[in-house]
Amino acid sequence: MSQAPIEKHESSEEKGDRLANYLTMVGHLCTDINQGALTAVLPFLVASNGYSYTAATMLIFASNVASAVIQPLFGWMGDHKARPWFMALGTFLAGLGMCGIGFLTDYRLVVASAMVSGIGAAMFHPEGGRIANLAAGSSKASGMSIFAVGGNMGFFVGPILTSAFLTAFGMHGTLVFLVPAIVCSIVLLAFNQRFKALGVAHQSSGVAGHTQEHWGHFGLLMGVLSIRSILSYGLLAFIPLFLMGVLGQNAALSSLVISAFAIAGGVATLVSGRVSGSVGTHRLIVGCITATVVLTAIFSLNRSFWP
Repeated sequence: MSQAPIEKHESSEEKGDRLANYLTMVGHLCTDINQGALTAVLPFLVASNGYSYTAATMLIFASNVASAVIQPLFGWMGDHKARPWFMALGTFLAGLGMCGIGFLTDYRLVVASAMVSGIGAAMFHPEGGRIANLAAGSSKASGMSIFAVGGNMGFFVGPILTSAFLTAFGMHGTLVFLVPAIVCSIVLLAFNQRFKALGVAHQSSGVAGHTQEHWGHFGLLMGVLSIRSILSYGLLAFIPLFLMGVLGQNAALSSLVISAFAIAGGVATLVSGRVSGSVGTHRLIVGCITATVVLTAIFSLNRSFWP
């Protein structure tokens, strides 16, 4: 007597929620548009408002400090209770802060506006990443890649919007950043209950009890990431100013270069996943850091826009 084949059924947790996954990607895009735009707006602030390089780059510093200080709090809150509305509010604040930079005249208020944008980004990312992880089901790598692509696209789109609208309308062109922020916030709020239904991830006690923590390795990794972030944000802040002040390019073109920077980063992110499987993660990290140092030195010594 033949035995009927056993059918395997995936649980809802294994299947995940693909729509929710893509919604977090869209939210990531609409949030990081403002982070990409913040660096791209610096040449316009120097040209229109007469800011010094120190005053202009202080906006990047203020935004990142505000984001870094408060983001762990939002992550801790998300681990204890699902708060998907953090995504909607975070996206809105990121766009509101970016918009305010073009309308405020007092420098202190401009810095405060940049900080509001940073706090909005800090509010979105932990909750967005948490929900993307849950929505991915068993396909964690694929789901988190979808979420990450949204951020890369945001860094690409932000400078384009900055260049187009600030060239056409002056500093008041930053009003454009309220549009995706408001629309995306409304959409995310509309799906709030769907996000909430995904719950909160809990690690089983059996796994947690046999997991050894490696704080030394964690500290080394955090050190490398910190150095990488310093270099990355330094390039994002000063590439447009370098192109305008040293290479004589206009503010619009100098801002658009950030989009090229974002495209290269996005392609590298997609390629690195496959390359690491071939050469190993450690070798890939060392190779990328070495290449970054060498290429940054070459860039800084260059005195021609077209090499």
